[in-house]
Amino acid sequence: MPHYSPHFTSFCGSLDEMAMAQRITLSKDTALEAREVHLVPCHINYSGPAPVSEYFQSTPIPPSETAITDERNGQNQRLAYFRGRKLLGVATPLPDGYVGTIYTPSRAETVSTSTNGRETTRGDGRLRTSRDVSSDGLEGEEDEEDEDEMEELSTWTPKATFHTLVEYGNHALPEPKLAEWIALAHAIHGKSEARP
Repeated sequence: MPHYSPHFTSFCGSLDEMAMAQRITLSKDTALEAREVHLVPCHINYSGPAPVSEYFQSTPIPPSETAITDERNGQNQRLAYFRGRKLLGVATPLPDGYVGTIYTPSRAETVSTSTNGRETTRGDGRLRTSRDVSSDGLEGEEDEEDEDEMEELSTWTPKATFHTLVEYGNHALPEPKLAEWIALAHAIHGKSEARP
């Protein structure tokens, strides 16, 4: 019997990529590298490679040294600085049985969304169907009623996994929304016990 493993996902892409149709590829044979995920309270207007581990240092704060006292005191708190701003964070481990996955876009292609179910693409991104070739073997114009609609399809590939999410607040610990969402997801998707 297959084991269902819920996934938290992180998409590293632009809003334009999120607006088009999406395809997620999964492979059991691919071993994914474990990474650490940080949610910072700002928008970073850059979507390329960056030496993050060189410039973004997150250090654990021992519970005895933390100046912040609230109901989360004693949790795995972190301290980091981003462009001179102090960030205080809380590391939240994912529940047992959960795996976080980081996806990145690998390519975009143009596909047909016609009702006849055919889906073919050309290397140049243009659609090619059997109707594209006329009886003399040359590419010709299609009839107006036979035109297929074309749609951009973005393919997402898993790149890494994570088991802990570090969420930061600006000069203060973040609200405990993440832990609440994890508990809610578990309540919705978890196995329910049979009532007598």
